[in-house]
Amino acid sequence: MEKRGTSRGRQAERMRQQIQQAALELFNRYGFDHVSMADIAKAAGCSTGNIYHYFPNKEALTTQMTTFVDERYAEYEKEYLTDTSRSWREKLLNFIGCSLLDSVSDQVLYSCFIYGLKKPEHGALKISERRVWIRLLHELVRGCQEEGSIARTYDEDEIVHDLVILHRGILFEWRIDEEKFDLQEKGRSLGEIFLRGLEADK
Repeated sequence: MEKRGTSRGRQAERMRQQIQQAALELFNRYGFDHVSMADIAKAAGCSTGNIYHYFPNKEALTTQMTTFVDERYAEYEKEYLTDTSRSWREKLLNFIGCSLLDSVSDQVLYSCFIYGLKKPEHGALKISERRVWIRLLHELVRGCQEEGSIARTYDEDEIVHDLVILHRGILFEWRIDEEKFDLQEKGRSLGEIFLRGLEADK
């Protein structure tokens, strides 16, 4: 397998993202069922045969659209798990803000979010424990419960689910509001309010 650090690996990653972006634009414009792999290849600027090197079919393409962003979240995970200078609460608030910013900074990921809202049956936004994003949220919530900034009486799974709702709700409102507010700042401020209600009794 080609390493990401090599020139060929970076080129392959760019082509993968180019294919994903082209597919999302076509799906949004014409609908999933009316777009062929050949249509996607043409829009992405590659041959029909080459596109199958990256994705075996349309279904695989939609389910793999957010895979690459897990690498970014894995960097956060490594940083947070080795960082002893900040509290778990501060790390969770930091991640709430940063993940919102990351979600719109990458056009493929943001387009995937919009597509997932339109076509929930394709599962692009389905919460999966295999996603690094979800795993990291669990780790941060557990850390908060261990330090006492979140009471242990609250269910970890429910907190993670609520954080996902918070994340997606902010993104949705940001789009409705024509991107007029600071995502990172809004994520932290609403995250503060949310966590305040989960604090353990002093």
